[in-house]
Order: sequence, then C-alpha cells, then structure tokens
Amino acid sequence: MKALGIFEDVELGLKNMHLAKFFSYHMESYKELTCEFLASMRYHMYEEEDRADLDQGLGWITFLAKGEKRMVTFRQLEILFGFNYGEGTKWNFKEKELQRVWATIADGVYSSSRSKAAQIRSPVLRYVHKALANTFFARKATGTINEGELKFLDMGIKPFSHAQAMARGSGEIDLTQGT
Repeated sequence: MKALGIFEDVELGLKNMHLAKFFSYHMESYKELTCEFLASMRYHMYEEEDRADLDQGLGWITFLAKGEKRMVTFRQLEILFGFNYGEGTKWNFKEKELQRVWATIADGVYSSSRSKAAQIRSPVLRYVHKALANTFFARKATGTINEGELKFLDMGIKPFSHAQAMARGSGEIDLTQGT
C-alpha cells in the first residue's frame, strides 16, 4: 500500500469504519487450532434481563482450544478487537440508501448479484473492499460486492461530504482532504 501511495487513505477509511485496530494486527494462522475452534464454537445469547445487569454484550461464545473449553463474551471480543460496542450498531439501510452509496463510489445501478468491485472508481476503496470481503465476509472471490460490504464502505466515506464530487471528478477519493 505504501508503494502505491494509498496507505494513509486506506488507514483513514478503516478508522472511519472503526476497524483500523483490527486490521493493524499481524495475526498468524494455526490450522489445527483454527479447525478445533471452528468445529467446537457455539453462540449463546443472554436473556434480556440478564444482559442489562451483566453489561457483557448480547451474549458469548464457547469453544475448545487445545482440548480445553473456553468462554469469551461479546463485550470482551469488542474490546479486544477495538470494535464499537453496544446495541445501537444495527444498520437500517433502505434500497435508496444503497443506490446513493453506489452512485458515490461507482458507475451504474447497484445490484448485489451483478455489481462488480472493479466498478469502484477509487483504488483505495477497492483495496478496502477486498480486505473486508476476505476477512469479515470470508469470501475468496471478491468480484461482486454484497450489501454488507457496501454498508461498511459507506461508513468509510460518510465523514467526507465532498467524496461524491471528488469520485466523479478525478476518479479517486482522497480521504485525507478536509480532515
């Protein structure tokens, strides 16, 4: 990214998505532990009345690590990875909103089954999309862009009211201007 001159812009976009800390980690992969974790992981939700008292998020996960049963609350995961936490983190996007975001960053009409990541004009946003698709959305093929990915990209550009004009004018969004 540094060689391409887009590092700072990518970093700023991720900060706006509240994902910069998560993407800054250099995590190694451990195949056996990962398989054990995925095979044993279970999701549990707190009862509504317990959640307010415990302040531990919506629930917790249990899993095995080296044969030992472990438990981690969602609140602990949110803090560990630097995510915004709380129950007000749901998206309420309407179709019109998705079309507005797509028109800001790409050409044509948005369709989750037909819109291609290559249509995104900004190399910064194309890079961020690929990172999101490969990690959060666990997709190997990142040719199309789904609604969740588009919503994240909207978070990345929202603070910049001039983004639409810049995207249409120069073909690139300079996320560092105006900050």
